[in-house]
Amino acid sequence: MSCFFNQGHHSDFENLIVALAIEMEEYKIIQRIPGLEAMKCGAALVTTYNGGNLDYCRHEDNALISYRYENRLGNDILRLIEDPSLRTRLAHSGEKEAEKWTWERSVTAFEHALQKMITKN
Repeated sequence: MSCFFNQGHHSDFENLIVALAIEMEEYKIIQRIPGLEAMKCGAALVTTYNGGNLDYCRHEDNALISYRYENRLGNDILRLIEDPSLRTRLAHSGEKEAEKWTWERSVTAFEHALQKMITKN
């Protein structure tokens, strides 16, 4: 996975805005992993649970994640803006998590799932 912008030229706040822009796309486009892309780019991630992002998001560890019914997204965004140390910690931890998500890992997981299905039948 590659980052679509050069993170070296962006401030923490600009990275936050980019992460939010990426995450808002998630409401419109299915079958993408914009949150993981934001993490790979070194941005702190604020997101809502979408059915799959718990595979790579851990609340308060590498992202701020909530359920839509909690109506907490805005407050989580404000937390990142007001708390630079939280923003930095989440961004660093998120970037480390994103490094684990390689094509090789995906292929291996897919092969294991297929093998399990074949063995079951």
